[in-house]
Amino acid sequence: MIELKELTLGYGQRTLLETVNARITGGQLVALLGRNGTGKSTLLRAMMGLEKPQSGEITLQGKNIASLKPEKLARNISFVTTDKVRIANLRCKDVVALGRAPYTNCNRKTKSGWMTLCS
Repeated sequence: MIELKELTLGYGQRTLLETVNARITGGQLVALLGRNGTGKSTLLRAMMGLEKPQSGEITLQGKNIASLKPEKLARNISFVTTDKVRIANLRCKDVVALGRAPYTNCNRKTKSGWMTLCS
């Protein structure tokens, strides 16, 4: 379950969403509808932990997403952006396969950063 509690999102002085409360449970189909620039993508990015809310919180299974490790978050929620991916020579099936990354033990964090162990 994902829950939005008193969530306010925006950029600088511009507020896109103000004091939003919502609960999304497993198995639900949810559609975000609205004109360009109204905060749909910003909300999705915030739910992924990629945007920091101006106020309020987003919880996943009762835990604030800001406190979750990226691996835990990636196993429970995913996001496909409309931004262009700039990775040369990546086939469609390779992009889809990236969604399996949280379930494989191919990547390990080292002191110098992430290291890929599988090919």
